[in-house]
Amino acid sequence: MKKRFLGQNKLEVSCIGLGCMGFTQSYPPFPEKRIQSQQSEKLLNSA
Repeated sequence: MKKRFLGQNKLEVSCIGLGCMGFTQSYPPFPEKRIQSQQSEKLLNSA
């Protein structure tokens, strides 16, 4: 699988992405921003 590095911390990600829409853009319940960011980061790191 092809990989890329993002940002100053060089986060390694696959070239095939999840798109640009936020994880909770249109699907309730809508968590507060801080919790949403933590959950999204945890999901991406475990992928």
